[in-house]
Amino acid sequence: MAQVRELSLSITEFLNNSSVPRVRRCPGCGAIMEYLPVTFHFDGEAWDIGLPVCTRCEPTALELIEHRRVA
Repeated sequence: MAQVRELSLSITEFLNNSSVPRVRRCPGCGAIMEYLPVTFHFDGEAWDIGLPVCTRCEPTALELIEHRRVA
């Protein structure tokens, strides 16, 4: 049980201290990156983070980005 609590604290600490670096261009193709807004839920808390996505390398991600902008 102590290991589960330690893992829970580690995950919470990681999410509290993490920030996604704002990559301007895709390292694979050089296209301008889009950011998909996502919310992580864990242990009763929530974190809003923008995950970088290259819509040229991952064209299906554009549908998710457009859906999230409207919602």
